[in-house]
This record gives sequence, structure tokens and C-alpha cells, in this order.
Amino acid sequence: MLMTENELIKLKKSLGINDEFVFIYTGRVIPAKGVKELIQAFNFFNIKNKKFKLLIVGGDQNYSNRSKYLDDVKKIANDNV
Repeated sequence: MLMTENELIKLKKSLGINDEFVFIYTGRVIPAKGVKELIQAFNFFNIKNKKFKLLIVGGDQNYSNRSKYLDDVKKIANDNV
């Protein structure tokens, strides 16, 4: 399904995206996927250039109980993640 230009503008605005380039990770947020390491590398890379955002779409493997790993991942995420 394609979005109209106006729908895309509204979505970007709701996510706080202006002129940034957006990287997207989709999948389970579990240790085996390396999401924590991805965020750490992204934060290191993005120190010099704030024109990038990392969008993580997914959850942990056990939706009824939030995992400690997911909480740890959220702690290292900054405004660009």
C-alpha cells in the first residue's frame, strides 16, 4: 500500500523525522539479533552527524513479560533512536 505525500508528511512529523535519513530495523528485539550492538554502533557513528535516525520496529519474544534485554536496549537509545 502506497502512501500519499500528505500521509507521508504526517507520519514523519509524528515520528519526529524532518530531513534525516532513516535506518530501519524490523524484527524481534532479542540478544541473538544484536539490536543492542546495533544501537551502540549507531550512537557512536551518529555523534558527528545528527542527520540520521534509527527506527526499531518489533518487540521481545515474550510479549506478556517485558524482558530485561528490552529494557536495557531502551536505556541506551537516545533521541535519534
